[in-house]
Order: sequence, then structure tokens, then C-alpha cells
Amino acid sequence: MILTDKMLMAAFRYRETHLWEWLDDSMVFAFVLSDGETGYCSVMGNAGEHLSLGFYRGAKGFATYLKTIGAGDMPKRELFEQYLTYDCINCDFMNSADASGLDKKAKERIKEFAKAKGFKIRRPNGWPDFTRYAGNKVQKGIVDHRDAQDITEALNAAVAVAKQLETPVWTTHRENLYDMYGFDLMHRYPTSNGGKIVPLLTPKDDGTYSWSTTKLPPLMKDKYENVTFSNDIAVYKLKTMQHIGTWECRFIHVPQIVNEPGAAFPYYPSLLLFVNVEDHFTFPVMPNEPVDENPQALLSELFRTFIRMDFCPNTLHVCDDKTKALLSDFCMKTGILINTKKSLPALDYAWDYVLG
Repeated sequence: MILTDKMLMAAFRYRETHLWEWLDDSMVFAFVLSDGETGYCSVMGNAGEHLSLGFYRGAKGFATYLKTIGAGDMPKRELFEQYLTYDCINCDFMNSADASGLDKKAKERIKEFAKAKGFKIRRPNGWPDFTRYAGNKVQKGIVDHRDAQDITEALNAAVAVAKQLETPVWTTHRENLYDMYGFDLMHRYPTSNGGKIVPLLTPKDDGTYSWSTTKLPPLMKDKYENVTFSNDIAVYKLKTMQHIGTWECRFIHVPQIVNEPGAAFPYYPSLLLFVNVEDHFTFPVMPNEPVDENPQALLSELFRTFIRMDFCPNTLHVCDDKTKALLSDFCMKTGILINTKKSLPALDYAWDYVLG
């Protein structure tokens, strides 16, 4: 885990600003990163419970923020899959007992830094806890130096926002301050269509920022490349096998962390779930390694499963881009019809059962 002095300095300075009392999580602002990319920030804690600064790199990262806006209405099964697509960094401020991302060594490092620099670890929610959400990997602390630089720059930009909003001006009305610096007076959330005007901070050589505005990007849809199945022997065997029935199928993850010795990261195991449309017979196909890093492992296990069962599906119904990308080439080569449907009711029932 990376905990640089610059990260901690920026985090403690941000904690002192109480910016969440000025902004809520609808009032996004943007800033220019040192490499020229645009970063986006969301200030959390206006309700007084979860103090955090969320950072999103570029349009791809900002898609994570847009996904979270309507997440509360999603079924549990879909919510977990969406959670595994998040790409962002949070600097959360936690109570010591709740800071599960901080081990004993990290807490000692933070405590020593605060003492040396004259900061107090405030109560409640005074411990800075940096968390990287990166696709299908289990969330963890900062381990990449670019991520460390990014969240430091985000916190510094947030401190600059706080200073600007606290600067005495000709009016004491908070609404006028919001309007002056480009925040939405109506507290409307950004939409997936993009285009909302928000403040943009551009760093200057003297450490200050120039203020302007920018438009938020629209929701960038997750893209998945088709996986090629190149086992010619397996293709021949499956193509000449009997093809029976119509099945609903989806690639899903199981919310049970696997932490294998020697593995670079803990991960959530994944599987292909099959449900027969007529009799609801259900079976999973589950490899023993992370599919997101090696999709061929899943296709090889799928081949072995069909060989053991001595039949292939005649038709597969899928409803999401990731499952389709995994199976399109496999199905085309082995003679399985694959159709896209808006919903898979039989599979959703089985999926809920898997999740318990």
C-alpha cells in the first residue's frame, strides 16, 4: 500500500475544510490533472454519515459516478455486477474501528504523520482511508503511483474549492457563491446524457487555480471484446454433438472473496449460469481461476462440461454485452444459436438462489 506524505497532507488538509457542509454529492466539479486528463470529484458527507471524496479519471472513470446515481433501485444481483465495473478512487474518512482497509502498520504511519505535522485525527471519521475500485478486482488500498498522484491532486483541488467558497465576497448568500463559481443552484444530479455545466479548476504554476466551466461527459458504456475460441478439436466435437433445448445464460460473479496464495490480488469467483427455459434445469460452469484475466479458461471448462453432459444447447438467450462477448465466437463455431433478450426470468430466479 502506498501512503505518501503528499497524500496524507492533502487528506488532512481536506478533512479540515468541511467542504461537505458546502457541497453535496450532486455538485460535481472538474479539474485538470497534471498529465492533461480531466478529473472529476464528488464530495460525500452532506448528510453527516459518510465523509469521502470520490475521484473519477476521465469520461471512463466518470461513468462510475453516473452508474451510482440510480443504483439504489437495482436488484441485488444486478447491483453487485455493476459494482464490479466501478473504476474510481475514494478517500474515505473513517473511525479507527471501521477503517478495515488500514492495517496496524498503516495506522501507525498515519498517526506519526499527523503528530509530526500538527494535525489532529478528528472524531468522528478522522482516519483517511484510500480505496481503489478497479474493475473486477476486490477493492484495496493504493498500490499504483499514478493513482497516488491522482488522488493527491484531487484532494488539493477540493481544498482549493473550499478556500474559494469560504473567501469573503460582496454577499454572504451561499446561493450566490454557488452561481458565481459554476455550481448548480438546484442541486440537480448529472444525467447519463451528459452536458451539465460544472466548475473546472486548472492548476497554475504558483500553486493556485484558474476557474472556468466545462460540460460533463455522457455515460460511457462498458465495452467488451469478443473472445475467440480457437480449439479446433473442441469445435469439431461440439459441432457434431446433438444440440438440445433453449437455455438462458449469463456470466455472473459470486460475492465470496478468493485469496489464493501467490495471487496478485484477491478476486470474486465467476461462472456461467445456464437455465433450461422449459423445465428450469440449472447448471453452472465455473473455472478455477479469474475469468476476467483469462476468459479462455471459462471456454475450456464449458467445452468439458458439454462433453460430460453429451449435448450442447440448441439456442442460448443472453441479455448483457459481457456474456455475449464471451460466447458469440464459441457459439458461432459450434453451431449454437445465440439470441439477445431484454430479460431472462428463469435465470434471474436461479441467480437469486445462487446469491442466497
